[in-house]
Amino acid sequence: MEAGVLEDEVVSMVDVLHEDNELEEEARAVLGDSDDQHCTYLTVSSVLSLHLFSLFLREILRLI
Repeated sequence: MEAGVLEDEVVSMVDVLHEDNELEEEARAVLGDSDDQHCTYLTVSSVLSLHLFSLFLREILRLI
């Protein structure tokens, strides 16, 4: 291939569908059960808050 000359790349529909499925799986892994009606941010935030509170409480009880 010469510098500056682009070659046409052949992409099949199977390749496109495979890539689409991979992207969708990755999005599900990141977003969880979120959709346009339900946000999981509050759920994750609540879990983190409870975890931090439990660590704080454990430390307080250890000092008593």
